[in-house]
Amino acid sequence: MSPVLKVFAESCNVSKACRSARVHHSTVYVRRRTDSEFADAWAVAENEALDRLEQRAYEMAEAGDRDMLKFWLRNRRPEVWDRSPELPQHAGPNEPTRIDVRIFDGELLK
Repeated sequence: MSPVLKVFAESCNVSKACRSARVHHSTVYVRRRTDSEFADAWAVAENEALDRLEQRAYEMAEAGDRDMLKFWLRNRRPEVWDRSPELPQHAGPNEPTRIDVRIFDGELLK
């Protein structure tokens, strides 16, 4: 794995990876666009980084971080846990807009 991709896989941060390898970020983006092998390796590195971040988020939620728990559940099972109100279509020039305010875990969503 190239030095850029190694740091990218560890940090999920393109700027940091490029600084560590002393290359401009545009260089890696051009290479990703023009070199399919590099693009595939980029995707692997990105997935490794995202897996690590996802694991950390899970650990924080499991340890009792309420905000992370809500975030985790809303993003992993949005059909069950996403309580975001749907914005209504415009009813007409003289009709008021109504918004459904929902309660989640005792807290008013804003």
